[in-house]
Amino acid sequence: MSSPPSSDASAPLGGLQSLLSAAAALSSSSSPSSSSLRSLSESSADLLRSQPSAARDAVLAFHSALADLSVEIHVNGGGGGVAKTAEALLGQFVADGKARVEEDAPAWAPGMAQWALAVLGELSTKHTAKVRTNN
Repeated sequence: MSSPPSSDASAPLGGLQSLLSAAAALSSSSSPSSSSLRSLSESSADLLRSQPSAARDAVLAFHSALADLSVEIHVNGGGGGVAKTAEALLGQFVADGKARVEEDAPAWAPGMAQWALAVLGELSTKHTAKVRTNN
């Protein structure tokens, strides 16, 4: 399932740096476009296929930030294209993660489970007060 290694050794590192920068930008409440979210998500999937060990943390950080963005939009009464795109990309990431766990549970299940619980905890902690005040 892995892709052949890139002939440019710096390509994966550049991709990881871009993904981490994107995750930081999402976390700092920037307003991304749907197309940039799709592009970053595709890059994260490519990195995970080609460099699973090296890319895992960056990919999970990006998708954590994407989940936070999605919840933030909904809590603030928003929706629209970016929210729908974020939800679709998260759904695809979860489906891909499920497939990876089914394919190689010892390698993927602990990390995916830990990530999912951490994201749920972070989102609950961050957004519970906002939801209460909006209702």
